[in-house]
This record gives sequence, structure tokens and C-alpha cells, in this order.
Amino acid sequence: MAQVYPEYIGIGLSPFYDLFDELGEGICIHDGEGAILWSNRRLEDLAGCPAGSLAGLDAALFISSHFLPERQKQEIFEGLLRTAFLNGLQIRGLRCSLEGARGCQIEYSSHVMGRGPFAGLRLDRFREV
Repeated sequence: MAQVYPEYIGIGLSPFYDLFDELGEGICIHDGEGAILWSNRRLEDLAGCPAGSLAGLDAALFISSHFLPERQKQEIFEGLLRTAFLNGLQIRGLRCSLEGARGCQIEYSSHVMGRGPFAGLRLDRFREV
């Protein structure tokens, strides 16, 4: 795995912060071990978290405690996420519901960035469906 420089998150993505918020999707970036380095305001709103509060959290724990998978058992969901993160596996279109929010469906995807200064980081998307 490429060496990751978390300082690139602040410097390299700063022009895109507003764009990420305009997308209407929740987005977070985390390292290969699952530590959240950055999240946009939409994800914080979806999860009911204060602005800027997700940085440093464990992504697998955060996701499994705020989003309930439709086709996986909740008790093994965190482990499945950890396995995917540690082994560089992609996750595409996993249907979830928000914890405590009836009827709100989320499609979760997680992509490993393969090139450039962000190689080795993951970009996670949370899209309402």
C-alpha cells in the first residue's frame, strides 16, 4: 500500500469542500485502517453529528452504529466493513437505513483511491435513495 499523508486531505481537497457539500451525498475519506480523516457536512447531517466531529473516528464503528444494512446482520456488519477496509475491497451499492429513521434508505459505497497523493485512502459515499 502506498504511504498516506493525511496533511494532503486539508491541502489537496480544500478547493473541493464546497463541491462535496453541493453533491447532496454524504462523503468521508479514511485511511486503509479505517480512521476517518475528513467528512462533508451532508454526512454529519445524515448521522446527526456536530460539524467536524467525525475526524479521527473509526469508520467501521461509525458506519455500523449509524447505518443498518438491509441484507447483512447488524452484529456482523462492523466486521465485514473492517475486512473490506483492511483488504482493499470495494463496496458498491449496499442498501442501508439510518439508525432511528424509518423509511430513509441510504446506498453506501466505498472506493479505494489507487493513484496520486491520495493512493491508499478510501472515499465513502452515502446517497439517499
